[in-house]
Amino acid sequence: MGAIHFPQDELLRIRELSRYGVVYEEKEESFCDIARIAMLFTSMPLGGVSLVDDNRVWLKGRVGVELTCLVREGAFCSYAVESSEDIFVVPDTLLDPRFVHNPLVASEPHIRFYAAANLIGHRGYNLGTLWVMDTQPRQLDDKQRDAMRALAGQVVRLLEMRYQNADTRLPNRGAFVSNLQCALNQQNGSQTCRLASCARHSPNRPCLSEGRKEPCVIGCIKIHNLHLINTAYDSGTSQELMRTLTTRLGEWVGAHNMLAHLENDDIAFALFRGKQSPESQLEQLVSLLSQPIEVRRNLLHLATSVGISRFPDSGLSASSLLDQASAAASRAETTPPATVLTFFDQQIVQTVHNTEFLNSIPTNLKERRFIPYYQPQVDIASGRLIGFEALARLRSKTEGIIGPDRFVRPAEQSGLICEIDALILDQVCRDLRHWLDEGLAVVPISVNLSRLTVAAPDVLQTLRNTLEIYRIPTELIELEITESSFCEDSNLVKKRNLGMHEIGFRVSIDDFGTGVSNLSALRDLRFERLKADRLYVHGASTNVYIGGILRFIKGIGEVFKAEVICEGVEEQEDVDWISSLGCSLFQGWYFSKAVAPENVPAMLSRLDQFHRSAARQCIHPQALAEILQR
Repeated sequence: MGAIHFPQDELLRIRELSRYGVVYEEKEESFCDIARIAMLFTSMPLGGVSLVDDNRVWLKGRVGVELTCLVREGAFCSYAVESSEDIFVVPDTLLDPRFVHNPLVASEPHIRFYAAANLIGHRGYNLGTLWVMDTQPRQLDDKQRDAMRALAGQVVRLLEMRYQNADTRLPNRGAFVSNLQCALNQQNGSQTCRLASCARHSPNRPCLSEGRKEPCVIGCIKIHNLHLINTAYDSGTSQELMRTLTTRLGEWVGAHNMLAHLENDDIAFALFRGKQSPESQLEQLVSLLSQPIEVRRNLLHLATSVGISRFPDSGLSASSLLDQASAAASRAETTPPATVLTFFDQQIVQTVHNTEFLNSIPTNLKERRFIPYYQPQVDIASGRLIGFEALARLRSKTEGIIGPDRFVRPAEQSGLICEIDALILDQVCRDLRHWLDEGLAVVPISVNLSRLTVAAPDVLQTLRNTLEIYRIPTELIELEITESSFCEDSNLVKKRNLGMHEIGFRVSIDDFGTGVSNLSALRDLRFERLKADRLYVHGASTNVYIGGILRFIKGIGEVFKAEVICEGVEEQEDVDWISSLGCSLFQGWYFSKAVAPENVPAMLSRLDQFHRSAARQCIHPQALAEILQR
């Protein structure tokens, strides 16, 4: 078959699709879940989400269909994408000459009805379709059409959140790692490229791995003073700063290399080819990062460090190469201008540090240096404290209080995370017993269980024994299971979940919305609360994509009759906007940071005294925050 020639607008559409960095052949349960909801609204037996490139229709989400992709020519979704209709409907395929000979019509499953809502991205290009099908002729009524439009909007928002940073529209970590791994695999000759950024999916743009035999450089840029800029100026200033910076970096990195905007506002890049050597490009990068950026008449200087790793010298895994570059950048103590460090500059120091830290965990466990800090959870509708989350901290002899980002990963790698979870639970029950004996008006405390702890064979017995030792009622302990637990044996997770309820615990799904769980997994679990991850809470009032996902999470909570608590709230605007959705449960720095155990009794006493006051009528969220932080 000769080359397919597309009109210019189609070339632009395909190029727009390439910006998302999608690995086409990987089925995604989030899209399957939305397809299931569409099927429920329309009473259809088949549904899915498809992305349409130059010669294939890729079924990224599919229910009742096992195909991964279809040839684009003659496909239902191809006609839908090419149409000017937002809802494309084929009432009876046997009466439509375009589809009479379609394989899905002429043979199993003998499709007679097809309807699709087009997926229109934020730049106005049609990326694909959300579709439903039936083996009988049908029609869609107005309510069903409206539902399909709304659900298609959710698919687009998921694409935006899954593959792109909402502010800069650059690929996020997941998309960057997938693209990079595909390019590295191509260089090793281990597989063909399946990414939207490659030549077969992106006309007039060479494949990243095409004709490349030389090594490549993977880098991570960390901005050390961004939190100070956030403090000194409003959030809009820092967002504009990042957009300006990434625009400059896009011009620097060039068309044949890669750039991404990671979490925590780190910037990642991969240098494959260019007229200059990677060393010369890195020198230009240092110069670029040293230049101040003018934002809203403020001249802002960045304190940055750049960590790099090299392929294949530092390994073959895209994820590990990025982690190595990030580790190198994290070790820098820098002020402007930027500093460039290779992974090997820091590898020995970091390895020694990690080994020493890992070896210290048993001693820290024996000396009970892992302790809970307590972050309040509030209901702004009633103006009351409804609970605390126990957040693990390490009280180091030399470094003071250390957060979980330092010890969770090595603890998981060593298998000691289960002992840390058990110690935190034990200390929570000790604290509760002490506060109960003092006559304080205690509230339930939620305790996190890692995925390894959930899978441990003795976890239920440990839970029973600990509560019996301290005589703690089960209603005062809520167990939080992270979404990553669902990656383990689903039958085992279901069994543990059932056992927790039999003992009498309430169960929460923590970090909900981070992309691991799906409706099928949730359907098999019993839980009372979904905790919307900070990613979909912070900035919800100003970012339509974040707000859209939060609406979706609220809807999931309603489907499963579960409360939704919004984590990571920091701004009054977000509190007001989220409460307008009907969400009243919050946790985050706006109300209070996590506090040491010795500070909890005073907080409980202040709240109890306030709620007993006869003058109390209705309490504003800001007033509640002031009481908690006093």
